[in-house]
Amino acid sequence: MKARQAKEQRPVNRFGKLANIVPARASKRGPATAYEQPELARLVHQRLLAAERRTATADLQANAMVIHPCRAMILTEMEKVPAKPLAKLRRLNPERRRLLARACLILSAASAAVALLPFRRAVRFGCVPRRSRSDLLIEDCVWAVAAAARRLPWRTLCIEQGLAVQRMLRRSGTDALLHYGARHDPVSGALEAHVWVSVDGQAVIGGEDARHYAEVACYP
Repeated sequence: MKARQAKEQRPVNRFGKLANIVPARASKRGPATAYEQPELARLVHQRLLAAERRTATADLQANAMVIHPCRAMILTEMEKVPAKPLAKLRRLNPERRRLLARACLILSAASAAVALLPFRRAVRFGCVPRRSRSDLLIEDCVWAVAAAARRLPWRTLCIEQGLAVQRMLRRSGTDALLHYGARHDPVSGALEAHVWVSVDGQAVIGGEDARHYAEVACYP
């Protein structure tokens, strides 16, 4: 009987430990060191993926009662397509078109890595060796990834965008760091995570919300 009770309490205790480590609001100083808790970032990511799967299953069941799921997905994606995208693409110069195409490929690869690979491998998608300095500006890289994220039909949230930006910047010779933060929502208490990228201590993407999260891991 005692063994059964201990087995049932393991997930609760594990998450209780996680809840104690991640404060409700991050302090301005952040963690003592940025490289201490990669395992905590993995646990947070797994917890959030499980919640996403439950939500997606509930939505799919609800849509099946009204319209075929595949048809509903197609209609949803069609609504996201901006007006006259080809006209906007033609107005870009050839260099920006190539940069946007490259960002689409890398962001798609980052989305596939997050969806298919274990977290420990996926989160290091952007941790590539730095090459010699190129002419790619940080602002152009961030613009390309953000523009690609608005147009791709699959998941391109902060973690996918952060991985893509970090990989592109490091390939261009910039020392970009990926930060993984977590918090408990002040209203619902639900666990939330956020990813941002910094260069020389300054956030280049995802920094608007970074101050609300406690940094639990950093990937160079």
